[in-house]
Amino acid sequence: MLQLNPDSEEEKSKNQKEANKLLRSYEYKRAGLELITFSTDEMVREYNDFMTLVFSEPSLDDLIKGFSRLLLYMRKDLYEKQTQLRSRDMIVFMVKDLNEYWPEGGELIEVPIQEKIQTKQTV
Repeated sequence: MLQLNPDSEEEKSKNQKEANKLLRSYEYKRAGLELITFSTDEMVREYNDFMTLVFSEPSLDDLIKGFSRLLLYMRKDLYEKQTQLRSRDMIVFMVKDLNEYWPEGGELIEVPIQEKIQTKQTV
């Protein structure tokens, strides 16, 4: 389980390495190929935006925002176009301290020890 504000720099580095390792894995790339082959144009654009973010070496909180947005677009593409869920709802089970930094109904607030890069607003 990831933690947005790890207890140490070592834990922060470990979190970032784990997330980047997963997103650069063969399995993830294979899933991405299937996604762009069978998804809608909107979903392909969202996936491309996310992968551009991944390879720009983002901070962990920006990566989490981008990933949660991607999951929400996948849900809309595959199941429910009119879902009432927000991108935050897609990752609550994955991030230990999410409620502290991304309150329900709000936006992700700056995580104190993370560096920031510009990304799109979350849905």
